[in-house]
Amino acid sequence: MTSIVDDPQTMGTRGKVAKAVSSATGQPWQGFSWANTERLDLTNDKTLTFDAFSMDAVSFVVKVQGGESGAANSAVVASHNGSGWQTITLDYSSGNVDNTGVANGIYTEIAIHVNWDASTSAWGTQDERELYFDNFKGVIPAAATTTDVTFTVNTANITVGANGMYLGGGVFGGLL
Repeated sequence: MTSIVDDPQTMGTRGKVAKAVSSATGQPWQGFSWANTERLDLTNDKTLTFDAFSMDAVSFVVKVQGGESGAANSAVVASHNGSGWQTITLDYSSGNVDNTGVANGIYTEIAIHVNWDASTSAWGTQDERELYFDNFKGVIPAAATTTDVTFTVNTANITVGANGMYLGGGVFGGLL
């Protein structure tokens, strides 16, 4: 289960954060995912940084998915030392958790699976676990550039019929 809650740290200053709770009766890979408001570019810089809060030492998997232009999903293990808020930096240049490979592209979604057993490198035994997340940071792809183009078209060979326009010869504006 996931929700938006107040900072769990006593006298915390973070405001609202994401809270993930796992269940002892849930699937081993249980977790949550969300669509990013900004796309994440892992083409060159393959790192993602975020803050996580836990009072228990835990490992979990963070997967980037929803890759554009066929970019493959990539998942890596994150470890938390159980000391409250901790900044975690993940490197997706060597994926391979959950049969995924290296991240190489632009991603629209992140999934966090909260039940990973680092000692066996596999999904762990389901348990009751609480993790909090804040401040995800990565590279946002550059905005697409646009160019205004003006075409000059000889309209002598354009026929307008019941089904729309036909540009004679199938060539528009002399462009090949």
